[in-house]
Amino acid sequence: LDAFWSVALPLARPGLLTGAVFGFAHTVGEFGVVLMIGGNIPGKTKVLSIAIYDYVETLHWTEAHVLAGGMLIFAFLVILATFVLLFTKGLNYGIDFRGGAEVQIKAPKSWDIGKVRDVLADGGLKNFKVQEIGQSEEGEYIIKTEGDEKTMNLVKENVESILSKNAGGESYRIEKTDVVGAAAGASLRMSGVLSMLYALICILIYVTVRFDARYAPGAVLALFHDTVIVVGIFILTQKQFDLQILAAILALI
Repeated sequence: LDAFWSVALPLARPGLLTGAVFGFAHTVGEFGVVLMIGGNIPGKTKVLSIAIYDYVETLHWTEAHVLAGGMLIFAFLVILATFVLLFTKGLNYGIDFRGGAEVQIKAPKSWDIGKVRDVLADGGLKNFKVQEIGQSEEGEYIIKTEGDEKTMNLVKENVESILSKNAGGESYRIEKTDVVGAAAGASLRMSGVLSMLYALICILIYVTVRFDARYAPGAVLALFHDTVIVVGIFILTQKQFDLQILAAILALI
């Protein structure tokens, strides 16, 4: 439990904040902007959901079925395309999922996470990621970069050399150095998939108990659709997919 509050939660904080922003933007976009402002202007614009509702209210079943069927086919094709891309092009996994070297440091007191990133980048460290652990005033960070057991000492020496050149007399230290192997990265990917699956099951149970069992499958499928679309965007853009993004997707669900 202590590791959760002091390590896991601080590492996931950016992802949780991103997920909250995504959720708020989704709500504002769907209900605030689309429906209230530009979504249903009589005689000019109408979103498909409102059009289907109007057809059902006026007993125009054929038109309602055509629109609903078209939306279903489109959603299915998008999901299918995403899975094809997932197994052909694949996600650009970050160090969290690929594995690599981790160096935990205690930075000089006057440094923040931005300063640590700038110093390491200016020092020539490539393909790295900095995460703050614990409270900000403690000044402890984990530096993740590409590496293995053979190059772990070299990574440590590079980080220590960069810090010594930029510390300006302030104290710092290397707390520990570790390696996250490919097997651990694969296990982390599986844990992420299971986390999303468990979240969808919990929502299915909640909607069933709180509202109506008939609505639960549709609600879960809609959330699954949104999640797959986000993953598809990351595949197309090849933006790095790491723990923060996973936490954001879980918050979106």
